[in-house]
Amino acid sequence: MAWILPRCADRSYDTGGKSKKVKRTLASWIYQALNDRRNDFLHGNPISVEDLKLPASGRNLFGYAGPLYRLALTAFLPLVLSHEIPPLTDAEAFGARGADRFGFEGAQRAIEEALLTAVEVPVDDDDA
Repeated sequence: MAWILPRCADRSYDTGGKSKKVKRTLASWIYQALNDRRNDFLHGNPISVEDLKLPASGRNLFGYAGPLYRLALTAFLPLVLSHEIPPLTDAEAFGARGADRFGFEGAQRAIEEALLTAVEVPVDDDDA
């Protein structure tokens, strides 16, 4: 899968077990946090509301399940935009290709921007 936003593609997030840490993408880091809470639940370990919050932003993990699923589908399905770019002399085809690209990448960009909220401290509207 090709990332649009470089911060999502960066392999700068610690994932893995307690003994071995590996640098992976933001999506992998969020998925591990969600999966760790799932495993706690399945093993009968106590889980508090605080356990469901991401450390960087304080946002709830459940809000990221949908975007992660969308990314999994994107990676699994052959969702690619044709790399053929019509010549500039065919303005109508060239414009249609640009519109297709905008629509194709728009959904991916929205999902990646949603992921970035996991590591950004929310802005309090009352303070603005």
